[in-house]
Amino acid sequence: MHQYQRLTAVNDQLNDRYVRENEYQNVVTYPKLVTLTTTLKCNYRCWMCYQQEFKGEMDWRIVEGLAQVLPFVKTLQLFGGEPLIYSKLESLCRLAGDSRCELELITNGSLLDERRRALLLDNNARLIKISLEAAKQETYESIRGGNLLMVFDNIKKLTAERDARTNSKLELQINYVAMRRNIEELADVIRMAANAGVIRVLVLYMFTTDREDLARESLFFHQELSDRCMNEALATGLETGVEVIIPGFFSIQRRDVEGGEMDHTCHSPWKNCLIDIAGNVRICCGKTPTLGNLLDTAFDDLWFCDAVTSYRKTVNTEKQLPACRVCRVKGRSINNISFHIRDKALAEQFIARTDK
Repeated sequence: MHQYQRLTAVNDQLNDRYVRENEYQNVVTYPKLVTLTTTLKCNYRCWMCYQQEFKGEMDWRIVEGLAQVLPFVKTLQLFGGEPLIYSKLESLCRLAGDSRCELELITNGSLLDERRRALLLDNNARLIKISLEAAKQETYESIRGGNLLMVFDNIKKLTAERDARTNSKLELQINYVAMRRNIEELADVIRMAANAGVIRVLVLYMFTTDREDLARESLFFHQELSDRCMNEALATGLETGVEVIIPGFFSIQRRDVEGGEMDHTCHSPWKNCLIDIAGNVRICCGKTPTLGNLLDTAFDDLWFCDAVTSYRKTVNTEKQLPACRVCRVKGRSINNISFHIRDKALAEQFIARTDK
């Protein structure tokens, strides 16, 4: 075993213990997962995207500030925008490979050409998450605007090239944002995923802050249909061998098939670190404050600061911080409209309509 792999294994095991015991004192570990928003550039303009700007990319000095940490980190996840557009993608992938990090990517899959596929496979790519929400081109185009068959062709080529290597452990996952216009295509996507060599489909309920057009498609207003399609998805997963993870059922009585639901325990204060395009460091994607910036502060001074310790003291307890109480991952019920529509006035407006 390479020395970096030993460092990662020790770091990972200690982090698991911290989470299990909800321990916060004498933390000596680095995060298990580091997520970088490498660029805001994107070749798609997805209908439900929350991004406001589509220009700019991460300063390489931010990545250099992580170099000493990466040998301890199990997974480096690249996010965007579309991370395959990042001008320093090759250097970043090679840095991850040299540090023995498992590389993850969240992508729309349209740019997984031969060069990029080889780059990922050559540098310890472990998981590629493809955002894809339709089995029909018409639906896909209305949501993402791209070519559905081309994306699936890219996936098939990637799995074939992976299978031709003896040492690749790459897995592919589809991230499926569920809404009224696509929920009835979910089972077909799972079948298509199985045919393309995808091992997992992660289903997420679409949410909005204050956009009325998104709120109209929320499955909160189509609960019976949603539960039926979620059950069908689980059954299709069992039939095809694809792992299907759902966000839950609106009615527990509709759970006709046993299947996995998300783990709602928060691991973030120990295991997760998010670094945005400007170098700001956070422990999660929620409303927790920024710890500082890597352009002017060393990573150790941010990750082991008092602010993170306070999160570790209270998370997963009755004394959790306000930011944790409104977390979509662990703190809200899908039966509460605020999970789906965050703007209170808009949520009340839609509830009033359904009550008539």
